[in-house]
Amino acid sequence: MKRVIAFLLATFYFGVSSHIAYAQFLTDQERVVTSGQSQKIAWRIYLDPACHSMGAGSLGLIDPPRLGSVTVRQGREYPSFGFYNPRSLCNTRKVPATQLIYSTAPGTVGEDSFTVEYIGPLGNPLRQRYHVVVR
Repeated sequence: MKRVIAFLLATFYFGVSSHIAYAQFLTDQERVVTSGQSQKIAWRIYLDPACHSMGAGSLGLIDPPRLGSVTVRQGREYPSFGFYNPRSLCNTRKVPATQLIYSTAPGTVGEDSFTVEYIGPLGNPLRQRYHVVVR
């Protein structure tokens, strides 16, 4: 009987719940940028356990910044996976990454914010709001 219950629970968990779309939380990130400079403020890396890129994914601007501009470019970054993550072996070399660059005109100062949505190569969305202090 216990095996039947365990089987039914596992079937539901792996068979049904993996196909349910969950609402994503909007996380906030704080950054400081020097006026008149372009600065990389974030990047996304999608790797399989063998350290091969799974693709770039996509990045969309939901709410644009008021004071500056945001650009997206493909580059290379060092990953920072935790020690117990199988991908932590990838941390020793740069891998393909999608980079988020924030730029302002010289003399611009103040607080700015914008929201982006990352969609990974497997379709997993992540929304982030960036609060930028321009000095």
